[in-house]
Amino acid sequence: MFGADGELPAVVDQHEAVEAVWIPLDVWRDPTRHCLRAVPGLPGDWLFPAMDLNGMPLWGFTYRLGTDLLGLLHGQGPIEEAGFKVACHILDFLLSHGLKLRSGWEDRIEQPAIGEPQIAKVALVEGTIPAALVVSHFTMPGEIFPSINLLEVRPEHIRVVGLAFEEYLILGSR
Repeated sequence: MFGADGELPAVVDQHEAVEAVWIPLDVWRDPTRHCLRAVPGLPGDWLFPAMDLNGMPLWGFTYRLGTDLLGLLHGQGPIEEAGFKVACHILDFLLSHGLKLRSGWEDRIEQPAIGEPQIAKVALVEGTIPAALVVSHFTMPGEIFPSINLLEVRPEHIRVVGLAFEEYLILGSR
């Protein structure tokens, strides 16, 4: 990010990117332009913080780099806590829609397919997670910038990956 008096010519390396676009700072700073959404080529139930640019999402590393450089997440607390706040908000949303809490947040060791075991915080709810309702509610642009890296929503679970790559799981039961 840097200031310029006007648009400068951009030369795109076709091996690295499809196109280069200028994004005005007021677009970056407008929280209603940011949302959680699916991105091409990845599972549709994986939702990432993104901005729409001409029908395509700006997401991933480029998105996070821009939001970090502009300090858009300042005021939302430490990155290590931001994901937990989102996970708690989602859990409260589920409880307000009739699901019952079976057990609150507990640490659980998760063994990924590759790499070291990780600790995830897990909460259990009784009932099937209303995935479509959760997606429609949490993918709307809002008054804050998305403060997570990933939201995965399925009828059997919700997975939140926080900004520090910590994981929170809400597991549904029948």
